[in-house]
Amino acid sequence: MNQSQIYVGFNSRFSQSLTFFSNYTLGYANNDTDGQGARNFPLNSHDLHGEYGRSSTDVRHRFAFGGTWISPWWGLTLNPFILASSGVPFNIITGVDSNLDGQFMERPSFAPAGVACDGPAKPANIVCTPFGNFNVQPADGEAVIPRNFGHSPAYFIVNLSLSKTFSFGSFPSKNSAASSTQKPGGSGVRPAAVAEPKRFSLQFTITAQNLFNRVNFQPPEGNLSSPSFGQSLGLNGFGGLSAPGTIGSIGAGNRRIIVRARFTF
Repeated sequence: MNQSQIYVGFNSRFSQSLTFFSNYTLGYANNDTDGQGARNFPLNSHDLHGEYGRSSTDVRHRFAFGGTWISPWWGLTLNPFILASSGVPFNIITGVDSNLDGQFMERPSFAPAGVACDGPAKPANIVCTPFGNFNVQPADGEAVIPRNFGHSPAYFIVNLSLSKTFSFGSFPSKNSAASSTQKPGGSGVRPAAVAEPKRFSLQFTITAQNLFNRVNFQPPEGNLSSPSFGQSLGLNGFGGLSAPGTIGSIGAGNRRIIVRARFTF
């Protein structure tokens, strides 16, 4: 695996009520396998030439932004969090074990230019898709498409939390005569009043995951023999396959509103 990345980030505290961070990554990644699993076998188990190509982690752009703002209205605290990234690559295969190695990972070749995609003139071995036109029965020695040739949709999500904390109750008093009398030799000036810490706190939080209800899809089905080729068969969760920190279930829907209460004592 060969990977190159440029990472730029910053973290700033403008005031006691406003802090935020952000980072951006430009990345390139190539390898000859994406790890274990049936979907990561080579085109030909007896010949690994031609397997070097885009990695499944070859995400060109990644962006994250988050922060905390304590508003002047009723002490409400807002925590926005934004994730955005380019789509991840996915492998396009014929779904046919033409070399009889026990794995159905053969890749097609590119269809000739100008080939008919419909009508009686369309060859049976040609499949035309939004990702390109492919020949699912390439001849021996014919160059096939690169590994991970397909490209998934981009990812974008905005999460927002709003919280309010109520503090109340006093700690048990301590009998200390020194705290109520002037120390010997003192100036006689009372120190500035300090806010007394509270014993209990009750925090209410409402969190909106995927605030704008954007539909983020999983990588599409890459098997040309499947009737679902090119379709995403699930959602990409609340953190994203192409973005780190997945939150929630990929089958849990899009926007989600969560309300929490926390009592501290």
